[in-house]
Amino acid sequence: MRAFQRYVLAGVITIIPLLVTWIVVDFILGILERAGRPMARWFADVFDTSEGPVADLLTKQWLQWLLAIALTIFMLYLLGLVASRVLGRRIIGRAERIFGRLPFVQNIYGATKKLVDMLRTQQDERPVVLIEFPHDRMKTLGLITRTITDSVTGKELAVVYVPTTPNPTSGYLEIVPMEHVVETGMSFEEGMSFIVTGGAIGPESIRYSR
Repeated sequence: MRAFQRYVLAGVITIIPLLVTWIVVDFILGILERAGRPMARWFADVFDTSEGPVADLLTKQWLQWLLAIALTIFMLYLLGLVASRVLGRRIIGRAERIFGRLPFVQNIYGATKKLVDMLRTQQDERPVVLIEFPHDRMKTLGLITRTITDSVTGKELAVVYVPTTPNPTSGYLEIVPMEHVVETGMSFEEGMSFIVTGGAIGPESIRYSR
């Protein structure tokens, strides 16, 4: 009986990293597939009137799934290519100004864009820290986005963005006194890998206590 339990535990330990990896990959592929599904269906409808192996192949669900992901990646590549050109930057800038005039939309778009820009740029200036959350007996990983001052006491406060797993673009915003913040010593890439994989990928030790 003990041997059986030991082998079951070994199996669980073996499958956990694979399971976490699969959850993250499946989540990302699901987003890509949903984004490219209309294009894949349109592409299949174009060949629907014809006969032959190509038309039959395009009716397969697995191929439409792969086609949706491939088309989404290709469209993202084209968008990145256009955005890196002068004309593309002007078009995107004009679209952002239009969004900026729309009520409610400007708040969502502006906040999301600032968050993405923060995660993409100045990574070395965004220390990965631990804060007490959701209570004082637990700590969670977060990124300091800026520091502000308490208008009453004059103490320095850290504005900490706490990403969620496995999607780091959603999370919580916490304002924490600097004396309660613990810098982990992790790099931005290490912190993101740790969050996205649910802790499966990360350093063997971090600074937990002040």
